[in-house]
Amino acid sequence: MFNLKPAALGAACLGTAATMTLTSASALAATFPMLSFDDVEVAGGTLTYAGEGGSLVGTDLLLDEVTGLYTPLNQGVDLSCLGCTLDFVTGDNISESPNFIFGTGGTVTISGSILTSTGTLLVDNDVIISGTFTENIVGTAIDGLVSSFFGIGINDVNDALSGYYGVDADLWEFATTNISLGDVEVGVNGSILASVTNTDFDTMVVPEPLTILGAGTAIAFGGAFKRKLGKKDKKGSTKA
Repeated sequence: MFNLKPAALGAACLGTAATMTLTSASALAATFPMLSFDDVEVAGGTLTYAGEGGSLVGTDLLLDEVTGLYTPLNQGVDLSCLGCTLDFVTGDNISESPNFIFGTGGTVTISGSILTSTGTLLVDNDVIISGTFTENIVGTAIDGLVSSFFGIGINDVNDALSGYYGVDADLWEFATTNISLGDVEVGVNGSILASVTNTDFDTMVVPEPLTILGAGTAIAFGGAFKRKLGKKDKKGSTKA
């Protein structure tokens, strides 16, 4: 099921309201098939780092909808994402505040169930997205000031969900997301604690020549910035 492909992770935090961005080849997304996960009616989750070594951890970031955009089948159709959560763990910390580096490895997953409006269960309490980090996650974090993190990884999409939108599961290449944070705290030992107030995650298909270009150039940051097409303004979005 898991034929892993390149993806990218970035993050940006600003004061007590912050944004984390997993992104690659964002400028190309408007013309290639993309799956867009969103938290339309839910919000929650935490971002933590215990300090003095260990991983940067995102836990139970809530999602409740996925939409296929520019897809061969069911373009613009919204599917319910029931009990869906985004979770990630980076590799161990290499250096701390204010310049943080987290090592390669770890995991990035979205899990839960996918249901159409007609009651068809496409995914039943299973892994929907799976990936890991292939480059160090690096950035800065200063309590009450700007902080940012980014890195590069790999990701895969559940076969049943990919097939519903008419895309070969082997073709997914890049992931993009925006995660808004509140109550950001950086401890004296370099620890990080923040609550998640908004989560958006996209994964897309990109032709091979653009894969190489996108992996090296398309990292985006922004305090409280919400990329994408908007929660209620996804192009051509309709319920299944």
